[in-house]
Amino acid sequence: MNLTAVDYVKSKNIVHQLAIRVPRGTPPGPNYNVITYPLPHPADHAAARNNELLSARDQLATRTFAIVKTEKGENPWDLGYSRNWKSIMGDNIIDWLLPLKDSPCSHYENNVSFYEMGPLYHQLRIRFGLPELPKDEKAEI
Repeated sequence: MNLTAVDYVKSKNIVHQLAIRVPRGTPPGPNYNVITYPLPHPADHAAARNNELLSARDQLATRTFAIVKTEKGENPWDLGYSRNWKSIMGDNIIDWLLPLKDSPCSHYENNVSFYEMGPLYHQLRIRFGLPELPKDEKAEI
């Protein structure tokens, strides 16, 4: 389940809070709040009240996230038994028996998460009605 032994013992009662990226300007929903990073400097609040817009460069640097909660016991990193095992031990049976290489999960790179997300990630997007990112916001940085 992609959990340590200690985490597994308490996993049935855990509720995870996830920040899922949504398009800039997405309003809060009935079941989630949104937050935009970087957080504005206190002096920027006065500028926002005076309707002064951020520069185009600063607008491109902002990211908006919906803060959602899983149900008790749901694990957003559960990939299924086989993929969980391979994400830690690798694809090669020799690496399983003689684990000298770094774990594949330590080399995972993605803009969504530090670790690979399981199917629950997409289910949460649907459950909370989160909009998909437009192509101009999906660009790699």
